[in-house]
Amino acid sequence: MTQLSHAEWEQFTALHPQAHLLQTAAWGELKSAFGWSALRIQNGACGAQVLFRRLPLGLSVAYIPKGPLGPVEDWPGLWPELDRLCRERRGVFLLVEPDASEPPDPRLVQRMGSFGAPADTIQPRRTLLIDLRGSESDWLARMSKTTRHCFKVADQNDVKAVYSQ
Repeated sequence: MTQLSHAEWEQFTALHPQAHLLQTAAWGELKSAFGWSALRIQNGACGAQVLFRRLPLGLSVAYIPKGPLGPVEDWPGLWPELDRLCRERRGVFLLVEPDASEPPDPRLVQRMGSFGAPADTIQPRRTLLIDLRGSESDWLARMSKTTRHCFKVADQNDVKAVYSQ
Protein backbone atom coordinates (compact mmCIF):
# COMPACT_ATOMS: atom_id res chain seq x y z
CA MET A 1 0.00 0.00 0.00
CA THR A 2 1.39 3.39 -0.99
CA GLN A 3 0.51 6.92 0.11
CA LEU A 4 0.69 9.23 -2.88
CA SER A 5 1.65 12.88 -3.23
CA HIS A 6 -0.52 15.42 -5.04
CA ALA A 7 1.39 14.90 -8.31
CA GLU A 8 1.42 11.09 -7.97
CA TRP A 9 -2.34 11.08 -7.34
CA GLU A 10 -2.88 13.18 -10.46
CA GLN A 11 -0.94 10.58 -12.46
CA PHE A 12 -3.00 7.78 -10.88
CA THR A 13 -6.34 9.47 -11.61
CA ALA A 14 -5.24 10.07 -15.21
CA LEU A 15 -5.28 6.27 -15.57
CA HIS A 16 -8.93 6.27 -14.45
CA PRO A 17 -10.90 8.37 -16.95
CA GLN A 18 -14.10 7.62 -14.99
CA ALA A 19 -12.66 9.35 -11.90
CA HIS A 20 -15.12 11.80 -10.39
CA LEU A 21 -14.15 15.42 -9.73
CA LEU A 22 -14.39 14.72 -5.97
CA GLN A 23 -11.53 12.23 -6.24
CA THR A 24 -9.11 14.71 -7.85
CA ALA A 25 -6.14 16.13 -6.02
CA ALA A 26 -7.49 19.62 -6.74
CA TRP A 27 -10.66 18.77 -4.80
CA GLY A 28 -8.56 17.58 -1.86
CA GLU A 29 -6.61 20.84 -1.92
CA LEU A 30 -9.81 22.89 -2.07
CA LYS A 31 -11.25 20.99 0.91
CA SER A 32 -8.08 21.73 2.89
CA ALA A 33 -9.16 25.39 2.97
CA PHE A 34 -12.28 24.25 4.88
CA GLY A 35 -10.69 22.19 7.64
CA TRP A 36 -10.21 18.88 5.83
CA SER A 37 -6.95 17.09 5.03
CA ALA A 38 -6.54 14.70 2.12
CA LEU A 39 -4.60 11.45 2.10
CA ARG A 40 -4.29 9.48 -1.09
CA ILE A 41 -3.59 5.76 -1.10
CA GLN A 42 -3.02 3.22 -3.85
CA ASN A 43 -3.00 -0.57 -3.84
CA GLY A 44 -2.31 -1.86 -7.34
CA ALA A 45 -5.06 -0.68 -9.69
CA CYS A 46 -7.18 0.69 -6.81
CA GLY A 47 -6.87 3.88 -4.88
CA ALA A 48 -8.81 6.40 -2.86
CA GLN A 49 -8.53 9.98 -1.75
CA VAL A 50 -9.64 10.06 1.88
CA LEU A 51 -10.69 13.33 3.45
CA PHE A 52 -10.21 13.68 7.21
CA ARG A 53 -11.77 16.34 9.40
CA ARG A 54 -10.77 16.88 13.01
CA LEU A 55 -13.42 16.81 15.71
CA PRO A 56 -13.25 17.83 19.36
CA LEU A 57 -11.32 15.60 21.77
CA GLY A 58 -8.75 14.72 19.11
CA LEU A 59 -11.19 12.59 17.13
CA SER A 60 -11.82 12.79 13.40
CA VAL A 61 -14.18 11.67 10.65
CA ALA A 62 -13.04 10.14 7.38
CA TYR A 63 -14.84 10.46 4.07
CA ILE A 64 -14.30 9.02 0.59
CA PRO A 65 -16.55 10.92 -1.83
CA LYS A 66 -17.21 9.21 -5.16
CA GLY A 67 -14.55 6.57 -4.65
CA PRO A 68 -12.53 4.37 -4.40
CA LEU A 69 -11.18 4.27 -7.92
CA GLY A 70 -10.39 1.10 -9.75
CA PRO A 71 -11.99 -2.30 -10.23
CA VAL A 72 -14.61 -3.11 -7.59
CA GLU A 73 -13.13 -6.61 -7.31
CA ASP A 74 -9.87 -5.10 -6.01
CA TRP A 75 -11.39 -2.81 -3.36
CA PRO A 76 -11.02 -5.32 -0.49
CA GLY A 77 -7.26 -4.75 -0.68
CA LEU A 78 -7.82 -1.13 0.38
CA TRP A 79 -9.85 -1.78 3.54
CA PRO A 80 -6.96 -2.84 5.86
CA GLU A 81 -4.95 0.28 5.02
CA LEU A 82 -8.02 2.50 5.34
CA ASP A 83 -8.71 0.94 8.73
CA ARG A 84 -5.12 1.62 9.82
CA LEU A 85 -5.25 5.24 8.63
CA CYS A 86 -8.58 5.87 10.36
CA ARG A 87 -7.35 4.37 13.64
CA GLU A 88 -4.11 6.37 13.39
CA ARG A 89 -6.16 9.58 13.08
CA ARG A 90 -8.65 8.49 15.76
CA GLY A 91 -11.46 8.28 13.23
CA VAL A 92 -14.90 7.62 14.69
CA PHE A 93 -16.25 6.51 11.31
CA LEU A 94 -15.41 6.25 7.63
CA LEU A 95 -18.13 7.21 5.16
CA VAL A 96 -17.59 5.73 1.70
CA GLU A 97 -19.85 7.00 -1.10
CA PRO A 98 -18.82 5.18 -4.30
CA ASP A 99 -19.54 6.70 -7.67
CA ALA A 100 -22.05 3.94 -8.27
CA SER A 101 -25.15 3.43 -10.31
CA GLU A 102 -28.67 3.29 -8.90
CA PRO A 103 -29.57 0.59 -8.06
CA PRO A 104 -26.07 -0.39 -6.93
CA ASP A 105 -24.02 -2.81 -8.95
CA PRO A 106 -24.45 -6.26 -7.28
CA ARG A 107 -20.66 -6.70 -7.40
CA LEU A 108 -20.31 -3.51 -5.36
CA VAL A 109 -22.80 -4.70 -2.75
CA GLN A 110 -20.97 -8.03 -2.51
CA ARG A 111 -17.55 -6.36 -2.13
CA MET A 112 -18.76 -3.95 0.55
CA GLY A 113 -19.50 -7.01 2.71
CA SER A 114 -20.63 -6.11 6.20
CA PHE A 115 -20.64 -2.38 5.60
CA GLY A 116 -24.02 -0.74 6.07
CA ALA A 117 -25.64 1.63 3.61
CA PRO A 118 -26.44 5.01 5.19
CA ALA A 119 -30.01 6.25 5.03
CA ASP A 120 -28.76 9.67 3.93
CA THR A 121 -25.76 10.49 1.80
CA ILE A 122 -23.68 13.62 1.49
CA GLN A 123 -23.40 13.50 -2.30
CA PRO A 124 -26.42 13.17 -4.57
CA ARG A 125 -26.91 9.57 -5.65
CA ARG A 126 -27.19 10.61 -9.28
CA THR A 127 -26.71 13.63 -11.49
CA LEU A 128 -29.22 14.86 -14.04
CA LEU A 129 -28.16 16.87 -17.05
CA ILE A 130 -30.71 19.32 -18.41
CA ASP A 131 -30.23 21.01 -21.76
CA LEU A 132 -30.89 24.71 -21.07
CA ARG A 133 -30.84 25.84 -24.67
CA GLY A 134 -33.94 27.67 -25.78
CA SER A 135 -36.71 29.24 -23.71
CA GLU A 136 -38.32 27.98 -20.51
CA SER A 137 -41.20 26.56 -22.56
CA ASP A 138 -38.64 24.66 -24.67
CA TRP A 139 -37.13 23.17 -21.46
CA LEU A 140 -40.55 22.10 -20.24
CA ALA A 141 -41.44 20.58 -23.62
CA ARG A 142 -38.41 18.28 -23.35
CA MET A 143 -39.47 17.06 -19.88
CA SER A 144 -41.83 14.23 -19.12
CA LYS A 145 -45.49 14.96 -18.33
CA THR A 146 -44.92 14.07 -14.65
CA THR A 147 -41.96 16.44 -14.34
CA ARG A 148 -43.90 19.27 -15.96
CA HIS A 149 -46.74 18.62 -13.50
CA CYS A 150 -44.30 18.83 -10.55
CA PHE A 151 -43.04 22.19 -11.81
CA LYS A 152 -46.61 23.45 -12.19
CA VAL A 153 -47.56 22.35 -8.65
CA ALA A 154 -44.42 23.97 -7.23
CA ASP A 155 -45.24 27.20 -9.06
CA GLN A 156 -48.85 27.16 -7.80
CA ASN A 157 -47.57 26.73 -4.24
CA ASP A 158 -45.12 29.61 -4.67
CA VAL A 159 -42.07 27.38 -4.17
CA LYS A 160 -38.89 29.38 -4.76
CA ALA A 161 -35.33 28.20 -5.20
CA VAL A 162 -32.93 29.42 -2.55
CA TYR A 163 -29.27 29.71 -3.42
CA SER A 164 -26.55 30.14 -0.84
CA GLN A 165 -22.84 30.64 -1.25
